[in-house]
Amino acid sequence: MTRRKKPPVRHIQKPKILLDEGLPPRVRFTNLNSYFDVKHIKFDLKKGGVTDEEVYLIAKQQARLLITLNIKDFKPRVSSNNPSIIGVSARLTVKAMDQKLTKLLKSLKPKDFVGGYFEITGESK
Repeated sequence: MTRRKKPPVRHIQKPKILLDEGLPPRVRFTNLNSYFDVKHIKFDLKKGGVTDEEVYLIAKQQARLLITLNIKDFKPRVSSNNPSIIGVSARLTVKAMDQKLTKLLKSLKPKDFVGGYFEITGESK
């Protein structure tokens, strides 16, 4: 009897996340934290009050997608060699943000982690 080789286990690369200062602490995002490596610029990295440029530089240095409420200031920074940005509507509850972010991030492919811009609004799709 010949044994069949098991197919190789594919490791799906998960994005690392950086929450901008305007967002609640990462502990409030229970779904997001259970699936991804999440850090908050103020509460985890102790970098509260830094400029937008410094926040984005930290995201780039740590290879983290940036999640922000500050869409208008960060959207122009997107480029092919910088981390992707996810703009989130301030109208969403933390629970809705958590659910929508988790759903979006689970659907992304590694090529989407850099140079992309995604927006999550309060509208249902």
